[in-house]
Amino acid sequence: MPKNKKKGLPECIRRKEDAAKFDLNSAFSWYQHNENQIAIIRGWSVTVLFGYIGFLFVQDPIDNSLLLPLLFSPIPFFIFEIYRRIHLAFLRDEVKKVERILIIQDTDDYIEALEDYTYRDLRMGFKINWIKYFFSSFLDIEGTVWYILVYLISIFFYRLFHV
Repeated sequence: MPKNKKKGLPECIRRKEDAAKFDLNSAFSWYQHNENQIAIIRGWSVTVLFGYIGFLFVQDPIDNSLLLPLLFSPIPFFIFEIYRRIHLAFLRDEVKKVERILIIQDTDDYIEALEDYTYRDLRMGFKINWIKYFFSSFLDIEGTVWYILVYLISIFFYRLFHV
């Protein structure tokens, strides 16, 4: 926002500016919500894994068919996390778009950028370019390393029980 120019902006531009700021805050809130969901998904992945390991400990003769879910239990949680990470990548891009507008110093350029700005909900609806964000989400090192560790724990206990 150009300094000392806000009073000179037309009313419709000031309202659009306020709405763009609201859009920015909304994107930040949804971003935080998705990060919280990822933490919950990870917590449940470990809970399910160790719950199932506990179930296997109380089995007297362990049937090999009971060991297969141990190997596949991390996979659905990894898929859920990728879904959330796709949303994170999308929201990160949306925040950057609004921030690029709000840092413009030239009043004319600022007004033009706000006039061209379309609110995220109107522009996208519920459509996300899934392909664009899938690969960046899938290759996110933090999530991938987490599920590799969970999977290694699964394999360790699989080998422990599979005698």
